[in-house]
Amino acid sequence: KILQGIRRKLGCQHDCGILQVHPHAKYNVQPPPVAGIDTVASVLQVSNDLVYNCLVDYCKIEEKALSRSKKESEDLLLHRGSDGRLAVRGRIKTVFFLPKGDSWNVKNGTLGMSSNEKRLRETIGVDKSKAIAETRNEMQTVQHEVDQHRREENRLNHEHTESMKEWNKGKAQLRKVEKELDKARRDIESLQEDEIQASNFDTDTSEHEQLVNDEQAAVDALKGHEVAFIDKLQGLEPGIEELKAKLNETKARNEMVLQDMKAAEDDLANYIQHLSQRQEKLEKKRNKVKQYEEIIEKKDMQINDSEEQAKNYLRTAKTLAFHRQKKENLDEAAADSEWSQEPTDADLDSIEMPDQSQMKKDPKYYMTRLERLKERLQNERERRNAMNEDPIEAYEKYIRAQKQLDSKLEQIKEIDETSKNLKSDWNKRKQRWRQFRQHIALTTDGKFNEILNDKGSSGTVEFNHKDVTLNLCVQKDATDANSQQKDVKALSGGERSYTTIALLLALGESLETPFRVLDEFDVFLDPVTRKTVIDTLIVMAKKMNHRQFIFITPQDVSNVDADPMLKIIKMTPPTRRDVAGAPIQQTLEFSQG
Repeated sequence: KILQGIRRKLGCQHDCGILQVHPHAKYNVQPPPVAGIDTVASVLQVSNDLVYNCLVDYCKIEEKALSRSKKESEDLLLHRGSDGRLAVRGRIKTVFFLPKGDSWNVKNGTLGMSSNEKRLRETIGVDKSKAIAETRNEMQTVQHEVDQHRREENRLNHEHTESMKEWNKGKAQLRKVEKELDKARRDIESLQEDEIQASNFDTDTSEHEQLVNDEQAAVDALKGHEVAFIDKLQGLEPGIEELKAKLNETKARNEMVLQDMKAAEDDLANYIQHLSQRQEKLEKKRNKVKQYEEIIEKKDMQINDSEEQAKNYLRTAKTLAFHRQKKENLDEAAADSEWSQEPTDADLDSIEMPDQSQMKKDPKYYMTRLERLKERLQNERERRNAMNEDPIEAYEKYIRAQKQLDSKLEQIKEIDETSKNLKSDWNKRKQRWRQFRQHIALTTDGKFNEILNDKGSSGTVEFNHKDVTLNLCVQKDATDANSQQKDVKALSGGERSYTTIALLLALGESLETPFRVLDEFDVFLDPVTRKTVIDTLIVMAKKMNHRQFIFITPQDVSNVDADPMLKIIKMTPPTRRDVAGAPIQQTLEFSQG
């Protein structure tokens, strides 16, 4: 009241848009009448109670509903009363729906439509940042698991190499000890033979007494030699025992090394088996995705058939066709970005690898597989006649085979990476192409409707990329939904010409041709429409000053003013002369007006 008094004293006669609201608690506004429909009051987050109450009192935000489409809002809110007249559920007065912000309401049991002539600057969407963050976290987790498995594989390979080195050292020591043991045994056998020969030596003392004495002396010498050899043999026995102990220790160490090698090979086999199982599961999921895509395509065909049967309801048919186009484009984009990504990389990045903890199989299953592998290994050894093969030669063969296998695996890995990169690039290019195509369709549709709005009409351009068709829907009166026409042939000559020019201008927004020519474009237009078309063409041509436009018309253009960007060229009137009694038209020259 004080502010109004000051304005009266100052003599202010302008309405400054001042709203008076008494301060009180925040209104308890009723929620939306049905699920799936929001009101402006339910989506706005206003912390100031005074502002919220002002919006309720003056803007009636609790009576304005919001919906994703016209059909969805009508299905949820419209109903017929006992008297057969249409009514809206709850306290809703006006319903706004996407994508252009058009609205409908019910007055006296009659459904009315209102089109929004201004393009929406912002649309209500879904915040997917949290889902993207979770997907990135899952991708990092999967990458971390892959790194752990690679480190584990490198560790097992290193342990396998070290074990083979220890095994070779032990085997060399074993051969050395066996050689020393064989040499000692040969010495002992030689001494024993000498002793036996010395003990069995018999001579005839009756004839050769001297020889007997000599031989007896030799025997005594041999006995002394035998005692020396026995002492030497006894001295060698501790070394032999020590060598035997070392031999046993080396054998035990070799057994441990073999067990470690066997465990490492089992771990490697389990890892390869686990990797193959994950690849099989991934292939099954890809097949399921293909099946789902076929089901979606069949459902889309059913939706198209249903939409063909709804042609009698013109406004509803236009809205359904627009959303069907949008849905098909979204389905195609979704089919191309899955299961590495995305693109991208995605493409393959979005594919969640199955978690190892989810593999719940009985240990007997792995024991059975292990026994089968052992049997196959034994059969392969028998087939290759490698039962008595030298371990060193077998190990060298194994090293060569392992190197060849690693080389082939590296080549396969490079080929897979190249294939993935090519597929990802192809998906990104295809997705970008679809985005360009969708952008051109939306831009053409918006520009077509904007040009028709200059004449008080509205319309849409429906691109059916699947059937490679283009359909026009024109509403003669933007405020009357009953004036829609989907058959352009039903329009008058002037309306059809204006619609054709609007379509050409809308398509021209996405073309890169440097020259554009329109010939006799205003032949069937009435004077008012003709002036509107010419003004629109001139404004559009001046905006696109990097292209050259040529407009040819037999009509009078005296009401158009030339300027530095607009040149008007008129044909000079023809002069005639008589030659041999017949009129002949001379060559016409152009002059700039």
